[in-house]
Formats: sequence, C-alpha cells, structure tokens
Amino acid sequence: MQPMNPRGDRVAHRCRPRFLKTAVAVSGAVLLSAACGAGTSPGSYVGDPSVQAVAEQVVAEGRAAYYLGPEAAGLALTDVTRVTENGPEFQVWASYGSCHPGAFDDGGCMDPLSVSTLAWRPDGAGVDCRRLEPQLGVPAGLVNGELTLFTGRDQVSVVHVDDLADYDGHRGLALLHDLRRIGSAEPVGTLPSPDADVASWVDRFCGSAPGAHVEHPIEDPGPGASGTPAP
Repeated sequence: MQPMNPRGDRVAHRCRPRFLKTAVAVSGAVLLSAACGAGTSPGSYVGDPSVQAVAEQVVAEGRAAYYLGPEAAGLALTDVTRVTENGPEFQVWASYGSCHPGAFDDGGCMDPLSVSTLAWRPDGAGVDCRRLEPQLGVPAGLVNGELTLFTGRDQVSVVHVDDLADYDGHRGLALLHDLRRIGSAEPVGTLPSPDADVASWVDRFCGSAPGAHVEHPIEDPGPGASGTPAP
C-alpha cells in the first residue's frame, strides 16, 4: 500500500521502525523527526522537459498521475518518474527537496516530501488505516501514517516526512489544495470518485466513518474485510 521510490524502496518505512520502537515516549517522535528531517535541502528543480515527458507518457497510457507543481512547502520538485521497475503495475513518483543522510544516521534517509500515484491493489496485511474526512471529494485515510486518497482505481499518497512522526498527516493535508495532474498548472479542486468496488473496499479497510481505525495483522491474508476496528 505504501508508495515506493524508483529504486523500489518503501520509503515511509526507512525511518518508521525507529518510531515504532520509541513510540511509548514523547522523545521517540522527536528523535524520529530529527533523524528523518535533518540533512535535507530545498533541492534543484528537475526541469519542465522532465515533467512534460512524464505527463505525455501517462496520458498515452490513458491514466492520470498527480503532483504538487514545481514547488511545494518551500521545496523544489527534484524528481518525477514513471516507475517501471520494482513497482506496481502503474506508479508515478514525484519527490520534493533533497535528503542527505547524516554520517551517524543508521535509519536511512528519505525525501522530505513525496507524491505517489499508483494502481490500487486490494491488499494491506501488516498495515493500519485511520479514516479521515473526505479530501478533494474522495475517500481518504492515513495508511500507516501516510496520507492516502482513493480515486478511480488508483491511490494517491502525499507524504511529508515530519507527518510520519506526528502520525496525523496535517502537513500533507495542508498541501492538497495544490494537487494537480502532472504537467498541469491548475489544481484539480476535486478528484474523480473511486470505482464502486474500491469505495467499498476502503470502507472495510479504513472503516466507514471518519475517525475509525482498522488494523490488519500481517498474518491476515484478506483485503481488509477481516480487519477489526482498534479500540
């Protein structure tokens, strides 16, 4: 369910295990924020030709993919890629800013901000989802802390690294007003509604009401139907 970068890394978990180990202490979240946020820079814009090339490829496939424009949260768009290896059937990756891991940072380094559009897949064992209010007219949730919107037969994740420590997605939510199709200058305003089976699956996977929290044990083979709300 989580977005992957062009190398196939599930980026949201490169620092997240350290958070899980220290979640019982307030200082754990602070350490995570420092480890994942330190050593980042605004980066250099990847360039209009790169953006247009990806936009044309996606349109030729009859698909839609999204990003936040050439700059977001004070960070330049530093990578935009139609992922063709080590990823799902369809994935487009956009990242903002540059990450420079510290000399003694054993938790890896992840992009300060990323947007991933990928084909919806009805799985999710080993993750949890907290249902949010609809965003841009479509169902939304925090999937393992990652802000995720469901549209058509795709899912769009907007992940700000600091939100993974807070586990509330508020920075990503504040950026959604700029979400647009790759190559477009105008925000979408609203996204296409998810297909009926996708919407039904989201109700099972994340819960049907905002605030619901559903956990899916790693041994659970189902697509979310057997998940039970957490207390």
